[in-house]
Amino acid sequence: MANYLLSTWALMDLISRKSDLPVFQWIDSQQTASTQIYISVVSIGLAQAAIESHDNPILQRQFRESLQDVMESWPPENIVEFTLDVVAPWSLLVANGDRLQTRKRLSDSAATVSLGQSDRMVVATALQRDLVLVEPAQPYHKQLAPIGLRVETADARSKH
Repeated sequence: MANYLLSTWALMDLISRKSDLPVFQWIDSQQTASTQIYISVVSIGLAQAAIESHDNPILQRQFRESLQDVMESWPPENIVEFTLDVVAPWSLLVANGDRLQTRKRLSDSAATVSLGQSDRMVVATALQRDLVLVEPAQPYHKQLAPIGLRVETADARSKH
């Protein structure tokens, strides 16, 4: 059985508490004793930053509470750090510059932007730890498949 790493996108969907989002069904389908689902400390930090920059104080408080609930219920051993051994695959991703494209999170268009440095840290963690990255389909997934990135898209339940 594979072990998984939730992307920052998937974590943000999880803390939104919108149970109709695909990540909820995906997590429910993975509830077996042999499956481990991890979250990166980088994703936790990015989620906290997004919450703190929210301009609606009511939603900000709700998202803070939701993130706290997720963190309290998540097994501490399933929180992965960005460590020195992840620097090598991360540096390869940084060297790819703007060639790694991702969809804009809050956009219905097909517009893409360069994959951010923090998201590259999460992807590098998945590569180094041999974890399957869980996130909606992104243009960069196919680009990184040759170097070993495995992805399961929570939106379509398809594997790349």
